[in-house]
Amino acid sequence: MKLSRTANAIGKGIICLFLFLQISCNKTSDLGTDLISDDWIHAIGVDYTNIKLSAIHEDSLTYAAAGFPPTLFVGNTEDPIFGTLKAELFTQLNFAVTKELAFLKGSVDSIILSVKYDSSSSYGDLEALHSIHVYQLQDTLKVSKAYMHSDLNIRYSPEILGTLNNFKPNLKDSVKFKIDTIQYGFSPQLRIPLDTNKFMGILRNFSDTVFNNLSSFYEQFRGLAIVPQNKASLLALQPSNSESRVTIYYTIDNKKAQFNFFFGSSMVSYNRVDNSNSKAEPFIKNTVSGDSIAFMQGFNGTSLRVQIPYDSTWNERLIKYAVLEIYSPEVSGDDTKLYKRPPYVMVKDKNTPQPYQNIIDARYALASNSLNELIRSFGGNLSKTTLNGEEVSLYRCNITGHFINAKKAKKDIDIILSPLYKVYRADRLVIGGSKNSKYGTKLKLVFSEQ
Repeated sequence: MKLSRTANAIGKGIICLFLFLQISCNKTSDLGTDLISDDWIHAIGVDYTNIKLSAIHEDSLTYAAAGFPPTLFVGNTEDPIFGTLKAELFTQLNFAVTKELAFLKGSVDSIILSVKYDSSSSYGDLEALHSIHVYQLQDTLKVSKAYMHSDLNIRYSPEILGTLNNFKPNLKDSVKFKIDTIQYGFSPQLRIPLDTNKFMGILRNFSDTVFNNLSSFYEQFRGLAIVPQNKASLLALQPSNSESRVTIYYTIDNKKAQFNFFFGSSMVSYNRVDNSNSKAEPFIKNTVSGDSIAFMQGFNGTSLRVQIPYDSTWNERLIKYAVLEIYSPEVSGDDTKLYKRPPYVMVKDKNTPQPYQNIIDARYALASNSLNELIRSFGGNLSKTTLNGEEVSLYRCNITGHFINAKKAKKDIDIILSPLYKVYRADRLVIGGSKNSKYGTKLKLVFSEQ
């Protein structure tokens, strides 16, 4: 959602004032002007490597109101580094309330559950054969409830309402079909046929008054569960898109017609990660240090904790910029084309209550509501660089504001890195540890001229 120019300007003004008040008392830095500059990107500094990397698990929200977020997952995949990832999608059904209930009386030709693909965010082997089943929910989804992964317990009936077995998802070609003389076209989508007898049997068992309002309907029909049946990939879907729906195609009075249910005002993507026996498991369980190699994962996976002890020498010179650099090398047996690196990472403050808040530098950049501004003033984007004659992936995060505040208070830096919009991306990252001689994570300190 784009902010108006006026609101955007006001928001930036408030944040700049906040930054000025926070930082102006620090007479060792002119950070207020530096934060709105991109000079940090090309600044040359001194490497600081007294850094500890460890795993930290953040309990995350897993619910969404209609229209947000754009992408949720269904699938099951085996990541060669991180283990098993599985996602199920639970959703209510909405419809335009009407007294015209001909679809309950007509002859039903077919019922199709269709969900638009997000072709850019799917994760894993899309060439593998996929199988997905659809079930009826037994538990009510509550729009007002903020579902957390740690307490999610939603049940569904064991009776199968629909199946699509042994298919390869087509994320490129649009879907076209004709009903009578009308040609329909949709974006690439997952299309699962539902059992007409079972689905219509449920609906026809309700009194007509159930369809008079959505609340009555929700009490009787709690929604659908879309559940993967085998290991293949995580399919990224957009259930809030207007093309995503359950469509009943029927005939009445010799005329073809259709009735649409849309995905409801409450959806839950149940994301699970099992790192058992994976290469990343020892680090994730903190049984080995992050000195050599470290890991970070989207979805409901591990985040990266970065601890930098306070150093009294920081106060001996004027600090102009503090830039965190993390390198991601290629790892034997990995396939980063199937199992992608996140396009952006975010930095949060471990010393704030959960859910952890973004550091001041990131908050300022995000307030612009512009991806270009985020990259310009904060960074966090995936890039490539040559290190020791080898091309590696690199993320650079401008943490100057957070660093200056910690330096002034003589406190350790304790921050958390995770993929931006973590819950809605499955991407992950293998990272050079803080003492890795080739790909070491470092804090680059740029000093002001005396």
